[in-house]
Amino acid sequence: MGNNDINLSLIGELLHLIENAPPGITARKLMVEHYLSVDATDMAAGAIEELHILSPRDTEVKSWYTAYCKPSISSNHGNSILKKESPPSVQAGKPKPKAVLPESTGLAGKYASFRSRLSSLFQNKPSAGKHNGKQRHSATIKEAKFIDTARNRLSEENAVATETKDKLSKVALAMRADSPNALPMVMKVLEDFIASSSSTPDEPTEAALDKIRDQLAQQVQILKAHLPQYLAIYPDIVFMHMEHEKLKRKYVNDETMLGDLVSDIPRDKFIASEDGYAWDMDELQQAVVAQDGVMRNPLSKHMFTLRDIQLILLHPLGKKLGALQLEQTELKKGVRTQTIEHMERLAYILLEDMADDALESRIAIDEFSAFIATLPASEQQSIEKLRVPAKDSHTGQAFDGSIGKTIRDAKGNKICFHKAGDFIRQAAAHLRQ
Repeated sequence: MGNNDINLSLIGELLHLIENAPPGITARKLMVEHYLSVDATDMAAGAIEELHILSPRDTEVKSWYTAYCKPSISSNHGNSILKKESPPSVQAGKPKPKAVLPESTGLAGKYASFRSRLSSLFQNKPSAGKHNGKQRHSATIKEAKFIDTARNRLSEENAVATETKDKLSKVALAMRADSPNALPMVMKVLEDFIASSSSTPDEPTEAALDKIRDQLAQQVQILKAHLPQYLAIYPDIVFMHMEHEKLKRKYVNDETMLGDLVSDIPRDKFIASEDGYAWDMDELQQAVVAQDGVMRNPLSKHMFTLRDIQLILLHPLGKKLGALQLEQTELKKGVRTQTIEHMERLAYILLEDMADDALESRIAIDEFSAFIATLPASEQQSIEKLRVPAKDSHTGQAFDGSIGKTIRDAKGNKICFHKAGDFIRQAAAHLRQ
């Protein structure tokens, strides 16, 4: 058995379903099962790689991927005896997990290659006459049973998918009509889904939780596709709470900034940022206030994403942070072009001065300090209070201070002139935006 035993009629149906109802996980699994049943392992491996990208947590997909796509340790060891090092071009061609692949090597490219190989099979397939003129009945009884079972499974799955889409479409319409109650509506729908998926009295396994998480994520995506932008954040909020309360998600931090367990944070105070940290909103809003409204992760010192900022400002405890954001915007507007040009000249001197006594840098700092003293009070306040999203070009560590504080620290030898120049250069670029 091999490539010539592939039932192209069934594969054609499966490909049609995948194209018309992506991502078509069930159809792809049936395709893999069929390839394996006829020993077409090369075709199976290609389909498994696509499945692994689309559904990496699926237990069945993991086992297939390990068996048919991952090189075994023994084969690797054997190759290493013959060849101590793989050519750089081969190493570079291997995609890293979770990396964004270019189209030529990503899912789209693999799918195109896969279809091309199938086309060649269609062309090289023996004609019906060579198989007694009965294409359908040329299959073995085992294969015929598999095909019937596959079609039944697809029919059932499509019926469930259609019912789910219709249900979520109605929820989206209700959310549009009553946006103040949008969050409770989504909460009920997704809580009901998890309750129905976890009907067994036994404690769910990690694999079972992963499966529920994937299914829940699919429901969230379907719902978001039916919602306008201003409502699309609500399914994400509910998904965040379900991961925390029902799906036992692990976060970067096990404790809050004040030492409480993340698992004990109540729903009305809980949020999770996209970098994997969990927060007590009461603690987080105090930390952001202490940073003069700069939306920076207090633990990692990296800036929050736009989605994180939206989530924080939507939370009842984060609403007052919006005023600080507005203040920072106004402070940015309060710095004139002439001042920005002075900052650019100062940054250039600080970064280029390599003299042991750093005399040129000291003079430039003194001149800039004197210049600031001549500015209007409102602009001096901007220089003093504006927080800039900048990070050390060498270490990647976020800078934590204003322009005024950086000037004072450099003058008092608390930071080196080069680091001060690095920050001021980025601050000037930020002000020009």
